[in-house]
Amino acid sequence: MRERAKTWSSEAYPFGSEMPWDSTGQEEVYAWMRHFGDEAKAALTREVILGYDPLIPHWGYNGSARRY
Repeated sequence: MRERAKTWSSEAYPFGSEMPWDSTGQEEVYAWMRHFGDEAKAALTREVILGYDPLIPHWGYNGSARRY
């Protein structure tokens, strides 16, 4: 896992997807960056997660519901 964390640490944005509703591993990247002590990358990941997380809960914002 340390090798994967090193790879993520070297990338500007170590997560992403071609789909607008897909958070593709951002939570995992955050957890592992914290675990291995890369606080800067963990903070960046957290800010990206908060950027797409709506303030008002609604079924239409969750998962793949936006495609239908």
